[in-house]
Amino acid sequence: MEESEFNTVNPFNQQKIQSYKYTPTTQIPEILQQSSATFQVWSALDIVERKNKIARFKLELAQKKSEMAMSMSREMGKPLAQANTEIEKSIQLIDYALSTEDSLFKEERQKHHIVLKNPLGVVYGIMPWNFPVWQTLRFAIPAMIAGNTILLKPADNVAGTSLMLNEALQKGLGLPGVFTTLLLTPSQSDALIGHKDIRGVSFTGSTRVGKEVAKVAGSHLKKCVLELGGNDAYIICQDADVQMAAQKIYQGRILNSGQSCISAKRLFVHESICDEFLKHLTALLGEIQFGDPMLQKNLMGPLARRDLVEHLQDQVNVAVAQGAKIFYQKEFPKELNNGNFFAPTILTNIPANGLSHFDEFFGPVFSISQFKTEEEALQLANQSPYGLGGAVFSRDKKRAWQLANQLETGSVAINDYLKSAPERPFGGIKQSGYGCELGVPGFFEFIHHKVVVV
Repeated sequence: MEESEFNTVNPFNQQKIQSYKYTPTTQIPEILQQSSATFQVWSALDIVERKNKIARFKLELAQKKSEMAMSMSREMGKPLAQANTEIEKSIQLIDYALSTEDSLFKEERQKHHIVLKNPLGVVYGIMPWNFPVWQTLRFAIPAMIAGNTILLKPADNVAGTSLMLNEALQKGLGLPGVFTTLLLTPSQSDALIGHKDIRGVSFTGSTRVGKEVAKVAGSHLKKCVLELGGNDAYIICQDADVQMAAQKIYQGRILNSGQSCISAKRLFVHESICDEFLKHLTALLGEIQFGDPMLQKNLMGPLARRDLVEHLQDQVNVAVAQGAKIFYQKEFPKELNNGNFFAPTILTNIPANGLSHFDEFFGPVFSISQFKTEEEALQLANQSPYGLGGAVFSRDKKRAWQLANQLETGSVAINDYLKSAPERPFGGIKQSGYGCELGVPGFFEFIHHKVVVV
C-alpha cells in the first residue's frame, strides 16, 4: 500500500524540511475537470492575451527568485549561485517565448486548404528534481502559449520549490486551472495518464522510468515527449586547446554536482595529449570547494539523495572490478560525512566493454579513455545506447564539424560543454527519448495541425 504522505529532507545535513500529503485520489477528477474547462477558455484567448498573462507570471517569478533558489538548495543540494542562475535562465526562456512571432500560431492558408494549429488540451508533465524550475517551465511555457493547460507532477524531494512555482504561476496567470501542481504517488500518476481528458504527456527523467511512462501512455494512445538519460561523449582531438578543453569539461561536469542528463561523462582523449589533459583536470578538481550549498563559495553541494550516492559508488566499484583505475579522487572534510557528498573522481583505463561506456554515472565521475584515431573515438562514442548530447574539441573547424555530424546524439557542442538554451531545439535519440523541447519546434509538440480542405 502506497504512503499517504512524505517528507522532504535536506541532503546536506539529513534534517527534515517539511511533511506533505499526496493529493487525495478523490480530488483528482475535480482538478481534471477544472483544467479541462479552463482549456476551453484559455485556448480561445488571442495569442497576445495568453502572452500578456505569462508576462505577468514572469514578474512573479522574478520576485520569488531568492526564496525559490534557497528552497531548491535546501531540498536537492544545488549550490545557491547555480539555483539563482537556473531561475534567471528560466526568465530568459519566458522572454524568448514572448518574443516569438504571433503569426507562428496562426492558421496557414493555401490555395485549396487551410492548416489550423490547434492545442491538444490538458498536458500532463512529470518532472524531475535536478532542475525543478527550468525543466518544468521549458515544457510548460511553450505548451501554454500554444493554448494547452498543464497538470504537473513534480519529484517528491522538491515539493516545496514546485509549490512555490505553482503559486507564482497561478497568481501571474490569474486564471485557475491553466497550471496546477499535484503531489502524486506512482500509481496515481499512471491512472492520471490514462484519463480521457489527458491529451499529452511530457516526461523528463531516467530511461528506466521513461519506458514505463511511455508504456502507459502508449496503451492509451497519448502523445508523449520523453527527455531521458544521457551518457554524453566528449572527443578531445590531438590539435585541441588542451587547457581550454579541461576547463570547459570541468565546468560542465561539476555543474549541479554532476547531476545533469547533458554532462561531460565519457571523455575520449587523443593518446598524445592525455597526460597533459589529466594534469589540467586534476589541478582544477584539486582546487574545487564543496560543502554547504547555501554558501556562495561552494561550487559543489551534496547529491540529492543518499540512494544516489550509494548507486554511484556501486557503479565505480564495478568499473574498477572490470579494470578501470581511479586516477584521482578528491578528499572532502570529515565534517561533511553526514551529507550526501560524493568525491569528484577520475577513472582511466576504461576497458572497451566497461560499465561507464553503457551506463549513465549520475554524479561527479569523469570516465577517460584514450584513442589513436578519430574513427576509433567515434566507434567508442557511438556504442552507447544513449544519444542525448556530446561535444568535440579541435582547433580545426572542419574536422570538428565532421566529427560532430557523425556523433549519434541529439545535440553537440564544439569547443564548449553542452548547454540547453531557449532558442535551440533540444531532444535525444536512441535510449535518450524522443520529441523536442525548446526552440520553435518545442511549441508544436502539443499542437495538432488540422487541415480544412476548401
